[in-house]
Amino acid sequence: MKIIDRYLVQLFVRAFLVSFASLVGLYIVIDAFAQLDEFSERTHGVFSLLAVMGQYYMYRVSLFFDRLSGPITTIAAMFTFSWIQRTNELIPLLSAGVPVYRVILPVVIAALGVNGVVIMNQELIIPRIAKQLEMSADDDGYRTVNTHSAYDSRGVLLGGDRSLRQRMTVRPATVLLPPELAGTLVDLRAAEARYIPPGKESPSGGWLLSDVSSSDTRSVPGILQELGPGKYFLYSTLSFDELSRTQHWYQFAGTRDLLTELRKQTNAARTEMAVLVHARLTRPLASITLLFLGLPFVLSGMDRRIVTLVGVSLVISLTFQMFSQFSQRLGNLEYISPTLAAWLPVLVFGSLAIGMFDLVRT
Repeated sequence: MKIIDRYLVQLFVRAFLVSFASLVGLYIVIDAFAQLDEFSERTHGVFSLLAVMGQYYMYRVSLFFDRLSGPITTIAAMFTFSWIQRTNELIPLLSAGVPVYRVILPVVIAALGVNGVVIMNQELIIPRIAKQLEMSADDDGYRTVNTHSAYDSRGVLLGGDRSLRQRMTVRPATVLLPPELAGTLVDLRAAEARYIPPGKESPSGGWLLSDVSSSDTRSVPGILQELGPGKYFLYSTLSFDELSRTQHWYQFAGTRDLLTELRKQTNAARTEMAVLVHARLTRPLASITLLFLGLPFVLSGMDRRIVTLVGVSLVISLTFQMFSQFSQRLGNLEYISPTLAAWLPVLVFGSLAIGMFDLVRT
């Protein structure tokens, strides 16, 4: 790397960190005041309140980075080049015969590096803290949550009304065995179903059903085992998280998990998941497109005021994000295909960025 490359990368990283810290800090302050009552309901004292709020927002920093990395990258790049123009450091480089494309190259590489960190955060960090991200401000982890019905790999349906995360129980629970497995349709109603993780007793895991009431409660080999009066064990690959997760849980899942869920024909959100997978594939291109949309405004030399250029970058980022959300919404509603929903913003704004690059002063 040349000295000017290191200088530009340092400016970019500094502007990125300052912008990220400013936006995240502003959001935390506003959101904390809005949800102060929810936090205070499960705390006693100032120190307990600060500890709960700190833990709550600590997990969300990863989500903020995932959502804001694209616009902040554009702001940081525009600040970098507007700064070297304001200090008259760009004109000597161009006068010495350095192409403008060579000048912006280190910032583009730094932006690609940010995209790499975003992908690592998306695939490695966010899926591991998905439970904390799904919890609301007034949720201390001990409250009951709504339960959804789901099928396991063999077509057994399990559902219920409410679930308790700490004990991994569902109350009451309903189990439906299809005729293909039990010979006839078996409908079980249990007062409680407790999830048993995979272990020595059950390699695949399962559910311990208590106080079962049904007209047909016979055992089904390999699927339903009677342990005593009104007590059964259901062998199932269905986990507790699959029943207690929120409706939009897949937004915090890794791409591999999304592809696995897409293979399940019984999944009701397959279209939304397909749109999300394609959007993740086009995300690096979308970030670079957003970057090249803002650079012509800086490198054209029309306006050197940093405040104006940062405002322009915010408008560009907001317009791009709104169009992307609109395209994904059309894909979720199946008006357009998931592939087109993800690629349409890149195609439209990418063509616009290529056309606007003629404004760059060389």
